[in-house]
Amino acid sequence: SSIFTMNVDMKERNEMEQVVETAEDWISRVRGAFTAGESATLTNLESLLTEADDIPVNMDEHQLLIGEIKARRWCTKVKELLDSKTAKIEVLVKLLDEFEAIRAAMP
Repeated sequence: SSIFTMNVDMKERNEMEQVVETAEDWISRVRGAFTAGESATLTNLESLLTEADDIPVNMDEHQLLIGEIKARRWCTKVKELLDSKTAKIEVLVKLLDEFEAIRAAMP
């Protein structure tokens, strides 16, 4: 019985080590994307976010990544609106409120 317990413990330990390695690799790639700044595309960031769904660990970088994606989408929306030169003040105020909500949600 103790051999069985030891095998289970080793298996669980190996699984936990794999999760930790996966999380560390993911965190490293997220930090690399943040360091890359604008050259990290929204698609790349969204792909990293999707990967995080399969990692059963809470990571601060996950919330930072969500915030970065929301901020980039917000910037695109604002740029398109300003480029259209038809922006109404009410819409701009609403966008400022959206930005505050994004900023408030950051860790």
